[in-house]
Amino acid sequence: MRKDGQVKLADFGIATHRTADGRTADELARAGLISGTPQYIAPEQIRTPDQIDFRADMYCLGATLFHAATGHPPFTCDTLDEMLNAHLSTAPLSVSALIPGFDPQLAELIARLLRKHPSERPSSFEELHLAFERVSERILAQQSSHRQSVISTQVNAIKLSDAPSVPPIAGAVGTLPDTQIIAPPAASPSAMQQPSVSAPAPVSEFLARFSPQIQRRIGVSVVIGVLLLVLCAIIFLR
Repeated sequence: MRKDGQVKLADFGIATHRTADGRTADELARAGLISGTPQYIAPEQIRTPDQIDFRADMYCLGATLFHAATGHPPFTCDTLDEMLNAHLSTAPLSVSALIPGFDPQLAELIARLLRKHPSERPSSFEELHLAFERVSERILAQQSSHRQSVISTQVNAIKLSDAPSVPPIAGAVGTLPDTQIIAPPAASPSAMQQPSVSAPAPVSEFLARFSPQIQRRIGVSVVIGVLLLVLCAIIFLR
């Protein structure tokens, strides 16, 4: 880690000193011997190990990023010869084809690092750095926008769940009130006077004690009795 907080990852297993003409000073490479990790080795590192440059490191970086994205190196072979021949002549599958939804621009950048010929890779690490920076900024912006959208949706859902229910307004279009309160009409002073109730007659109170059948019998007896009294009075008055 640098003093400014930047972290750098480096593998010094095949680091070599170069001469003034750009050729490697590695005795093994100058003898035509291959050195490196087979899963991440560049094609020119296999063909001409004494003539490689920084673009071989780009290929190794592409193979490392491929492994980080997919969970396995660009090529998985049973023998060392098959592995080396795959780096020389076989194009690896696209990361987008292996990982649905993977960022297409980042997948294309990884594929560019894994080009067989060094001239097809980025011309410098400065160019590669800018390319990664553009992809990183775009992905972070998309993630931020998506995160804000999710948060906004959740906040709106919470607001709707906490909002009190509003009863329908009487008279609104398409709504009917559940109950209607009607004010009574204004009454005139005479109408406000209570009607007089006459006191019940004693005979009515007496008859109310009996059943309707008995009341009828009493009524018939009273009528007959009155008729007999009238007949007696007529006879005596003659």
